[in-house]
Amino acid sequence: MKTSYRVLLVVAPIIFALLYGVLISQKSSKDTGLIHGKVAFVTGGTQGIGHAIADALLKKGAKVVIAARDSDRGKEVEVDFAKLYGEENVLFTKCDVTLTDSVENAIKNTVDRYGRIDIVGNNVGILNEKDYEYCINVNLLGIIRVANTAMKYMRKDRGGNGGVIINSASMAGLDPNDNSPVYSASKAGIVGFTRAWGYSLDYDDHLVRMNCLCPDMTDTPFIRSLNLETLKEKGVLQPELFAEDLPHIKSINPATVANAFIDLVEDESKNGAALLVESDTKVRYGEFMEY
Repeated sequence: MKTSYRVLLVVAPIIFALLYGVLISQKSSKDTGLIHGKVAFVTGGTQGIGHAIADALLKKGAKVVIAARDSDRGKEVEVDFAKLYGEENVLFTKCDVTLTDSVENAIKNTVDRYGRIDIVGNNVGILNEKDYEYCINVNLLGIIRVANTAMKYMRKDRGGNGGVIINSASMAGLDPNDNSPVYSASKAGIVGFTRAWGYSLDYDDHLVRMNCLCPDMTDTPFIRSLNLETLKEKGVLQPELFAEDLPHIKSINPATVANAFIDLVEDESKNGAALLVESDTKVRYGEFMEY
């Protein structure tokens, strides 16, 4: 009896470890199934949230095209990612989201290289209350330009393969910042644009889902650059109050936002959804009134 008990004590952990390994393997296989081998186009992919999203997609086995205005930084990121994931899996292309021709060329470069687009990480954004037209042009119109252009190549009914577009909005698009009304309006526009596409009556024809991310303040080079002087330069309202609050705000890890992005890509039941990233430990879907 004692011998049997001792054998059980020895064997049970081994069996448990083997079963756990099988479960993890199956989960991993399931996780990568929807992304592995797919082609992703990520704007703003050279730093911050965009960089984290590109890294997360590459880890999942996607081929990733990083699009940004800064060619020097873009080439550096391309080389760094190529060392980690293989040069055949990553490409940098210059893209200015305020220019329709630039967006068209960047997406065409993606299709020319990989033959398709399956995933779009639509991740651009600035804070500029002073030059409000430029702020809207980047934050809202830039998102729309990329999404609408990508749609032409992704639509199933036009020779594409369907897929998913994830637009980066902000918590400010749902709960507006009193110090940055233009920024808040631009992000609210992204939420509305995304939800409208989610209600698309011809979804069964084009098969492109669209969702949005709404992160709170995230630890990026842009956020770290904010201080009283830069806030004044950007025309932020009550800059002194904002500057006083900055040191006390716990910023979100970009990897947390990237993980939320992956969830939106892999959950094929989500279309027109807004995923709120309120902290590193609080991620939830937005609830909206149904009509």
